[in-house]
Amino acid sequence: MKKVVLLLALALLVGLTACSQQFDPESDFEVERVDGGTAVVITRYAGTRRIVNIPPKIQELPVTSIGERAFVDNISLTEITIPDSITSIGIGAFQNCSSLIGITIPDSVTSIGAVAFYGCTNLTDVTIGNNVTSIGDRAFLQCTALTVVSIPNSVTSIGVGAFQNCTSLTGITIPENVTSVDAAVFAGCTDLSGITLPESITSIGEWAFGGSGLTGITIPGSVASIGEWAFGGTGLTDITIPGSVENIGSLAFNSTNLISITFGGDDTAITSADAFPGNIAAVYANGGAGTYTRAADEEVWTKQ
Repeated sequence: MKKVVLLLALALLVGLTACSQQFDPESDFEVERVDGGTAVVITRYAGTRRIVNIPPKIQELPVTSIGERAFVDNISLTEITIPDSITSIGIGAFQNCSSLIGITIPDSVTSIGAVAFYGCTNLTDVTIGNNVTSIGDRAFLQCTALTVVSIPNSVTSIGVGAFQNCTSLTGITIPENVTSVDAAVFAGCTDLSGITLPESITSIGEWAFGGSGLTGITIPGSVASIGEWAFGGTGLTDITIPGSVENIGSLAFNSTNLISITFGGDDTAITSADAFPGNIAAVYANGGAGTYTRAADEEVWTKQ
């Protein structure tokens, strides 16, 4: 009798495990054969499920990519499981999936396409796999519920506006293999008060942090250029410009809160008189390296 009960329990456990591993039917996915017919790309999701479990094989071929706009405008989708067979997520793959709340990108994926998750306004939890090397332009633009993102060390490029207007974003780590903070990457991230830039960064693009909630940042000694409006409209009160910086663009530090600037070198080219508030460009041209201060909202800067 005990053996019978044990066998029934084991059968039930196996059955439950099998159910938990079931994938959605192949008929829910439209695909296209690629790589000489040896693999398939999902071109469109034709199902109606709120929770989607993508099968690793369709038509007995490995599914290697979620294609362009495959799930675009699917406002019912709340969760999705991506199999380890997937190596890329295409342009606009999940654009405007406004009910999607979380996603885990497996280690098999190497690239996230432009606007892949643009407009996923309820997306709060993103895990990026350890082999992703590139995050496309505006990939997470206007993911307004996203709070924290950990970018793995495998990433070498983060595209223009990748996290722009992620208004709830409070923390993010930029890996040491990234060499530039591209244009508008964190623009409009109003809850982002601080960020650490690695020593690998050589340039900070225009509007990179413009209109964000930054109140403090350390610019590493590897940075050579800072673009227009890079830190414009932020809450920065003080900033140190390392001697490595060769040029600073127009309105780069246009903030009424800024009252202290330290220049680490004598040769930084302030390419526009309005790069900083007040008359600092002219004063620095005469005074060179050192710390300059001003009273709040005053135009006149004084070297200390």
